[in-house]
Amino acid sequence: MSRWSQLFDSMDAVSVLNDFIQRLSEYEFDKSNTVEFQELARAKKILIFLRGVFESADPEYFPLNIINQMKTQLNNAGSQIEAYVSRGNIGDIQNLNNTLDNIISQTKPFYPLHKGTAISFGKAIKRYTNHIEESLKEVSQIAMEIQEYYDRLFEEGGVRDSVENLVRNLKEKMNDIEDVYIYLFEEDDENDSRINQIKSSIVEIKEILSKAGSILKKENVYFNEIKDHYEYIFGVEEDIDGNPVGGGD
Repeated sequence: MSRWSQLFDSMDAVSVLNDFIQRLSEYEFDKSNTVEFQELARAKKILIFLRGVFESADPEYFPLNIINQMKTQLNNAGSQIEAYVSRGNIGDIQNLNNTLDNIISQTKPFYPLHKGTAISFGKAIKRYTNHIEESLKEVSQIAMEIQEYYDRLFEEGGVRDSVENLVRNLKEKMNDIEDVYIYLFEEDDENDSRINQIKSSIVEIKEILSKAGSILKKENVYFNEIKDHYEYIFGVEEDIDGNPVGGGD
């Protein structure tokens, strides 16, 4: 056993603190005195806390001078408890709380080094690590889904290629439409636009058709006159050989 463990064990701190707690619990104090009640309650609370600290403490982490100081403070606390129990003087319990403050100050720098605290801290670290690992799994899954989506977008023959082909085809169609538009509607100082030329041609065709209609009407009149004259001369009936008979005299 190391020097630190031997000196630490010589305090017998846990047994001493158990004795302190029992002595104060058995004492019949004046319950009507609020100040005394608060001082006594606080002292018992700190004694129970310190008992837990010493139960889980690793002596190797405590400097020898700190262990000696704690031994002195525990002896002082014992004297103050005996004085309080024998005399019932509130000043004695207040002095006890001051001594306990000193012990807390001496042990506080080593709280993270107590075995119990280290175990709790280790469990907290493990929970935190597990949480981080779960978060990393979620992030990894999201990253995988993004990669798959990226592959679908940008792989050969994927969505990106399809969109690019569609855009390229649309551009070609737009160029064709633009060419047709230019062909039909553009005009210069010497030539009218083709669409206007087509319109003019349509007007001319309509005029020609109108004239042709008038000519056909006149021809029909001439044809009917000739037909009447023919029928008058040759008749409208035909003989067995298909020759007209029965014309006028």
